[in-house]
Parts: sequence; C-alpha cells; structure tokens
Amino acid sequence: MDNGETLSGEACEPAHSWSVSLARTHPAKSVIVLCAFVVGSATVAALYNSVVYGLLSCAVLLGSTAAYWVPRRYSTYNDRIEVMFRLPIRPISYRWEQFRTCASDGRLLRLTSLPEGHALARYRGVTVFLPPQSEAIVAHIRACVDAANGSPSSD
Repeated sequence: MDNGETLSGEACEPAHSWSVSLARTHPAKSVIVLCAFVVGSATVAALYNSVVYGLLSCAVLLGSTAAYWVPRRYSTYNDRIEVMFRLPIRPISYRWEQFRTCASDGRLLRLTSLPEGHALARYRGVTVFLPPQSEAIVAHIRACVDAANGSPSSD
C-alpha cells in the first residue's frame, strides 16, 4: 500500500498530519544529553584505551535514544495511521483494527492491542507524540479506534 492510498487503490487525503521533533522542542536538554554522550564516550575510550570503543559507546547511546533524536511525521486516515521517520524508508502503516485501546498521557497517546488497564499496555503498541493543541487529533484517533472495534465513541 502506497502512502495516501486505501486498500482499494484510491487516493485519499489524511484527516490530520503533523510532524514532531523532540530534540528541537527541547534544545537545552539536547545540548546536555549530547555533552553527556561525549563525556561518556570519552570516558569509555580512555578506560579501554581505544577510540573504537568510544565510538561504539556513542553509537549505542545514540541508538538507544533514537526516538528522541529522529524527527517523525504522523498522518491519520479513516482506516489507519502512518508514521514516517525522517529516514529514507517507507512509512509504517498501522490499521485501526490492530488497536483495542488508546490512552493519552500529556503530549503523547498510546495505542495498544491489550485491554485497558493491562499491566503491559504501556510497553506494547504504538506511541504517538502529539503537537500542542491536539484535542481534535485525539478525538479523531479515539473515534477511529472505537469504530474499528465496534464500540461506540465515548466523546
């Protein structure tokens, strides 16, 4: 399925589309974290007397915090949500039927296939980072998840 097409192949426009870059949203934190990466990598390089280990530790630290550094673009459609990372890959598409519940927590929304209140719901599913003033987006996502599960919307 190509970006912007339904399963039947007809083109459609997203209901909502937005970009999020957490590193740009918090520039002071980004500088502090980058300094910690440099100090940590330099410490590893000095302890093991190897630049390779220092670079490897920096790569591990950056890779483990990729959700913070890599900007992403979200698009919601009536049948799915697409997440496009600013990398040369295709968008990841999730159909609304894959999710049973959605829980909002400040500026993020967790879509999960587990029932509400499940202990592992926080760790399974998709985390959607929201822009400021995102009430319309949250209402649309909740309505789509509810409709896909056959339950009436709570809004």
